[in-house]
Amino acid sequence: SHLGGTNDLLDALLQVAQGDTGSARRLLARLREQRRMVQPVDRSIDVLFPEALLLLALHDPPGAAAWIDPTLSALSGMAPEMFTDLPRAGVLVRLMALRAELAVAMNDRAGAATWARAVETLWFNADAFLHPVVERMHRIDPM
Repeated sequence: SHLGGTNDLLDALLQVAQGDTGSARRLLARLREQRRMVQPVDRSIDVLFPEALLLLALHDPPGAAAWIDPTLSALSGMAPEMFTDLPRAGVLVRLMALRAELAVAMNDRAGAATWARAVETLWFNADAFLHPVVERMHRIDPM
């Protein structure tokens, strides 16, 4: 598989589950180096999400937040198609929910409230299978 592909991420998650964190850290270091010249607005949301989960599996909430924050901060510069493509838009909202939970883990109440509120607003009338995510966000930020 190509570097940073789905198989690489799955392999890294499995290795972390088996106690081998070195391989995952090497993969993330290579990805970081590859993306040095890629603008945050051009980074793929659907790849950032599992990569952030990998950092969380490595017990690194600050690292996971730092991994996704540049792209979340660049939302206003993203192409409009990003928000109308349902699978990517769904991953984007899940990325926001993950960011809220990372903020909770880092005791960043303001950040947690900001991202939780964004998820609650975007998924206010979501399908039933998304209700657990919205309810978790409501517990973070009861509005």
